[in-house]
Amino acid sequence: MRSNVLQRITVFFLLAALCVSMAACGTEASPTVPTATEPTVPESTIPETTAPESIPYTPALYRITDNSGNQVYLFGSIHVGLPEMYPFPDYVLDAFNSSEALVLECVDATLEDRVAYDNAIRLEEGTTIRDYLPEDVYTTAVQILKDGHAYKPALEKVKPMMWVMALETLMRQQGDQSPAIGVDVTLQEMAKQAGKPIESAENLLVHNGALIDLSMEAQCALLTMGVRSYGSAQAGLSMVDTCRVWMGGDLEQMRQLWTDEAPADLTGQELQYYQEYEDAMIHRRDAQMTRYILEALTSGRTVFVCVGAAHVVLEGGILDRLTQAGCTVERVMPE
Repeated sequence: MRSNVLQRITVFFLLAALCVSMAACGTEASPTVPTATEPTVPESTIPETTAPESIPYTPALYRITDNSGNQVYLFGSIHVGLPEMYPFPDYVLDAFNSSEALVLECVDATLEDRVAYDNAIRLEEGTTIRDYLPEDVYTTAVQILKDGHAYKPALEKVKPMMWVMALETLMRQQGDQSPAIGVDVTLQEMAKQAGKPIESAENLLVHNGALIDLSMEAQCALLTMGVRSYGSAQAGLSMVDTCRVWMGGDLEQMRQLWTDEAPADLTGQELQYYQEYEDAMIHRRDAQMTRYILEALTSGRTVFVCVGAAHVVLEGGILDRLTQAGCTVERVMPE
């Protein structure tokens, strides 16, 4: 059986990335990236249930302090949610309420960035996606998306990674959790209701641009692997379990979740393409988000930074980078 590359990419999107809407494809905006101009969701829609008593609810929150004593909070999030995840624990709410602003990965992209992004995801003039893929991969991908009512004719004109995103989004929508009550969405609504500023740690081109910067060979290979592993990826992925690992805040379990989903039987060339993808979507973005946090510390502002947990806890991630920069990193826990 081929490695469940799409399953790995889905775990990545749950723990490391917010999907940005594919405006050029005519798709609806992703519910995980609402804009600041959207109407505020009524307070009654924010979940009020509590986590089961058998599950410790201690998601990973860190206090980052620089040499001048300035502090920011860093919260490793998951981009989907279960009703039992709310309300947040008191120590998370206290940190959020004491902060001057909420910082998410990417919100409120400028018109200039959106135009640049929409242009960048398009294939060369006069070509379609069919020109780049094996025929069986193309027809299977179209059928999967049509069966899930997710196919858009405009997809024919965009790069393979947009198809990977469409397949991954479809798989999550058919899962057992909801992006509509993800951690990021809930915090954003809380910030709106509190009149708290909402900022971005990265712009749109940094946030999702890495997807389209991958070589065409890598994009085609990832789509091919994703299509051919789609059925087994659906069967093997329990997003409820992923949410509950996040709820427990056990760093080793989160890292193990990432390790367990690592493709194990790829050829040398396939593995190279996959590593190109992972470097683009994790390591390059870790560097940008770390720079943002260091700048926030220098400014003396106390902000609440919420980014995907994989960016925070994986080896070489934001925590390691902040430590290397001379910051003090402390885990915040219930009293």
